[in-house]
Amino acid sequence: MPSTTTRQRPSCTLVAARSGRVSIQRTASGPVYPVYQEAYTHVHGSLMADLWLGLRATVGVDNLLDDVPAAALAVLGRRWYGGLSWGGGW
Repeated sequence: MPSTTTRQRPSCTLVAARSGRVSIQRTASGPVYPVYQEAYTHVHGSLMADLWLGLRATVGVDNLLDDVPAAALAVLGRRWYGGLSWGGGW
């Protein structure tokens, strides 16, 4: 019996964005100046491919350029990820 699942071609996504300067300290009356996280550019990329038996593989990277703004409030360095999923609805 032929398979009813249609395999899609691998897809690649690349997204770039520029953040603005962000106040990182606030009080009940509003932001505290001049405590800011500076603006930065972040680029994200991913690749998805359908495999056999309804499996889908995904690999990607967040913050490809490893750009970390001055006074960063969080960990904003480069992050790699990968995954394998199974199911329908995509």
